Amino acid sequence: MKTIDQVIRPGLFGDFGPSADRRRVEFDIKNSAAVCSETPVDLVLAGDSIVHFWDENIYFRDRGVVLNRGIEGDQAHVLVRRFQADVIQLRPRVCVLLIGINNTWAILDGPNCTDGFYDEQLICGWVLHLKMCYQRMLHMLQAAGIQAVLCSLLPMGEPVPTYLARSRAAARANGMLRALAKEEGCAFANFFDAMTGDDGETLREGLSWDGIHPHWAGYSIMTEILNPILDVLL
Repeated sequence: MKTIDQVIRPGLFGDFGPSADRRRVEFDIKNSAAVCSETPVDLVLAGDSIVHFWDENIYFRDRGVVLNRGIEGDQAHVLVRRFQADVIQLRPRVCVLLIGINNTWAILDGPNCTDGFYDEQLICGWVLHLKMCYQRMLHMLQAAGIQAVLCSLLPMGEPVPTYLARSRAAARANGMLRALAKEEGCAFANFFDAMTGDDGETLREGLSWDGIHPHWAGYSIMTEILNPILDVLL
């Protein structure tokens, strides 16, 4: 049995990841409970606010021990840094990964957007950065014998500024994620196509109150798509 001194704690990230620091103490305490008690974990949800607000006690109550390690505002490169602590050491059977859209806020804004499109060089750099982050996490999961589910980024809708451009950016990232899942031999959950409206690009009405975060209706769709994958893996 592991002792409290053997629990992995990544420490605070400061300017590198201030959003992640808001839940660091909470996660360190919860991780210590799972690790030191040697509780078998079935599923870990890892990501940003979309994961953070995906209530494991409501949507995954029949999936055994489910731990949510989503953080509002988190970014892909920060999740990489906390991945060993918040996923790998918990030894889940399956990890669901959904992160990346917060990496757009700093680079895909203002003059970088024209007529619903972002600068191509910025898009390519952003997608490449995401791919590198996901590859690092997938390789950690594979080394630990943990199965992975990659999830598409979600479309966006009003009142989000430049929501069309952001949805198009998400679609570009999703193409990479789908290909990466195939390349790495893991499952891919395509939420994007099921949540777009008639234009096939932006978030359908009735799935969110703020154009970004799903409410019950949006999460119900996502859970319905994810469930058949989990039926196979769990």
